[in-house]
Amino acid sequence: MRIKAIKCENCNDIVYSRAEQDYRECECAQVGAFGGQSHAKYNTHSGAPHEKMIISLDITPQDLYNDWKEMRDRYGLIKATSTAPIPKYITC
Repeated sequence: MRIKAIKCENCNDIVYSRAEQDYRECECAQVGAFGGQSHAKYNTHSGAPHEKMIISLDITPQDLYNDWKEMRDRYGLIKATSTAPIPKYITC
């Protein structure tokens, strides 16, 4: 699945929203994502440096929603310390 996301250039975390009511922030709280994938919106504090992107993850929209609804928090934040490769398709 292609995911609309934002990368914080301060802490290098990548965040994305899992459901319409979901709001996720990076570790340093300078960027955030909300609105789910169908209504994705981004927030930056004080013009923090960031990069909007579309990434590819092996999940479904239902996986994202259930992760948010059941408060599992497996998705929505990819920490800079993560070693998993993230296929990036488009930088906006």
